[in-house]
Amino acid sequence: MKKSRVFWGLLFIAGAILILISPTGILGDLNILSIFISFILLYCLGKGIVYRSPSGIIFPIALLCIQYDDFLGIDFIGPWTILLAAALLSIGFSFLFPKKRYCPYKYKDQEEYYKYEDTQEHDDSDMRFQTSFKESIHYINSTQFEYADVQCSFGIIKIFLDNATLKNDCAYINIEGSFCGIELFVPKDWHVENHVEFVFGGSEETYHCENTTTSKLILQGKIVFGGLTITYI
Repeated sequence: MKKSRVFWGLLFIAGAILILISPTGILGDLNILSIFISFILLYCLGKGIVYRSPSGIIFPIALLCIQYDDFLGIDFIGPWTILLAAALLSIGFSFLFPKKRYCPYKYKDQEEYYKYEDTQEHDDSDMRFQTSFKESIHYINSTQFEYADVQCSFGIIKIFLDNATLKNDCAYINIEGSFCGIELFVPKDWHVENHVEFVFGGSEETYHCENTTTSKLILQGKIVFGGLTITYI
């Protein structure tokens, strides 16, 4: 069993035990849930620094700022504003400082370097993307794209649809995310209907042009502590 799986398994078990005993008063006035979330965010921040990932550094800092906004005196800004700023900063720094594609460490039983950033191409009509604690990039080249299920936690997913054709001029993307950033790159002549529900998060559209086709992309789902960016290209 990988050490990382053991670490995360024991961490969440310990968190569950602390949350259960917290109401007994043994731990005093400590906010166990807040401390637990802070520990996870600091761990993600550390990994982001090690892998030189702009999003891996900026998003944990942004979420920590949201969590301690009263202490920092920035409660007037609003969580979704901080997350949108974090998403834009991540994109900007990713262009200015492209991170290394491979991690400098090797597993003992592997010959290839571990890929921190996962890049894949897809040509199916129905597909599923799942990312946790890393960044992944997906290029959809399907000529009959109809549906995609996107799940992301503590990570970044970038999905490029500029080379896709919608089946019957309509497709759905279901998004379920937490502590994440999701970026969709769609053709500038598509019409996008965004029905995603946000809890401490928000969405932004950039380079939006007038729709010149009947192609419609419908977004649905829920994002908690995260942001969604739709870029028309």
